[in-house]
Amino acid sequence: MINEMTKDQIYKQLDNIASTKEYLKLAELAKFELKDLIESFLKR
Repeated sequence: MINEMTKDQIYKQLDNIASTKEYLKLAELAKFELKDLIESFLKR
């Protein structure tokens, strides 16, 4: 049986992984936004 300490650590790591994935998604979106912004700026 997993003790409470280990279980808490596992949950904390899962939370970290989930938030890292969220940040990666946001970074990916920001990259496309920035690319569009630069392209429209260069077309002027």
